[in-house]
Amino acid sequence: EVGERLLKAADYIEKHGWCQQALMDSEGRVCILGALGRVCVGDMTKEHNRLRSVVGPCVAGWNNKPGRTVEEVTALLRHAAYL
Repeated sequence: EVGERLLKAADYIEKHGWCQQALMDSEGRVCILGALGRVCVGDMTKEHNRLRSVVGPCVAGWNNKPGRTVEEVTALLRHAAYL
């Protein structure tokens, strides 16, 4: 289920850390799409589209916005999980 994978992505970020400008940094922290890649087996189109329905067409751009916080990222994932 899409919602379950979005919740798992939020949990993954909380456990491993969050980053910007890379799917995964040298310390193992992940961006929002990197987290989805870690918890989704195969295609993550449905999860990506669910996030796009909330933040607009560029999820990576939303993640990388200066001033963005890990709390905002995990809150978005949890919010989108219940749509």
